[in-house]
Amino acid sequence: MTSREQMGKRRLEEALREYDVTFYDAFEPSEEQIVYSKEFLRNMDCIIGRAKVKKRPFVGVFLRHAAAVLLAVGIAFCGMLGISAVKRPFTEFMIHVYEAFNEVFFGEKEVAKAPSVIETVYTLQNVPRGYGLTEKHITDYEVKFFWTNENGENIVFTQMLLDTKSTLDNETADFDIIYIDNVRYAVVKKDGKQAFYWNDNHYAYSLIVPSALSEKDCMALVASVGVYEGDMEE
Repeated sequence: MTSREQMGKRRLEEALREYDVTFYDAFEPSEEQIVYSKEFLRNMDCIIGRAKVKKRPFVGVFLRHAAAVLLAVGIAFCGMLGISAVKRPFTEFMIHVYEAFNEVFFGEKEVAKAPSVIETVYTLQNVPRGYGLTEKHITDYEVKFFWTNENGENIVFTQMLLDTKSTLDNETADFDIIYIDNVRYAVVKKDGKQAFYWNDNHYAYSLIVPSALSEKDCMALVASVGVYEGDMEE
């Protein structure tokens, strides 16, 4: 580089050092203000308003069904006044109500007092004419008897321990709670059959019969439950 070029370079560097203004300082600050449209402001108000609203708790459909089912208490069958059901003391069963099914169960105190195995076997002492005993299963934890007629219709009596939990259809079946002679029964009617669930202080029971049997006949079957004295072998 010649001496003349070096001199030009020094003068340019001095000029740049004296020019102490940045690119942004060369522009005046903007006088413009941001203006929002009315539609934008309305939308923002709606969003803020929804955010402040306290949401109500959601109540599921199954809770409404539960309320309806629990109202079905105290319904009694007609014409049953002359029939005596099981007279032994009984333990109140409890029910969990769901949308599609109910669970029948018993309290821990009642279960603790009840037998842990089946000590006395019970069965139906009288069945309608035309039914004969076709099958039985007897174990320490469950007893089941089957009677069948010539049409292939069954009557099924089951004896269970109190710690047994039963699941009852509540979605496609008619479900009721009834009281007869101070004994409470859960009743389910579905697919041409009707089932009764009840208990005493020792065991839980179920009776499944064809829907063609009258209510009086069903309660007569319940009243006929007594000690089984036949062969214990299957």
